[in-house]
Amino acid sequence: MLLFSILFLFPSSTQLRKTVFDFAQKELAPKAGEIDRENNFAEMREFWKKMGHLGLLGITADPEYGGSGMGYFDHCIVMEELSRAAGGIALSYGAHSNLCVNQIMAPEPKRFLFG
Repeated sequence: MLLFSILFLFPSSTQLRKTVFDFAQKELAPKAGEIDRENNFAEMREFWKKMGHLGLLGITADPEYGGSGMGYFDHCIVMEELSRAAGGIALSYGAHSNLCVNQIMAPEPKRFLFG
């Protein structure tokens, strides 16, 4: 079953891929060259807010703490689609997801995450 799920995405993963692809192509790809040239993303705060509204921040965090409760396969899908649009921004997202969110253990999530 695992091999099947990797080769042929489940409908929820296919929808996630499409959602993130569409979002990244609209919100990120047109600005990617400028972000790299200027080493600045003026709309970064708004971009992260939009990511949050899509449920992409804290994607692997437990819903109890405000996360989406998805797995690392879904995280990889998000990383792939963000990387397709702008690799540097995708690295920032990866740091957020893997170096911050998943390293905080209970009871710290209530103190540090999601308000």
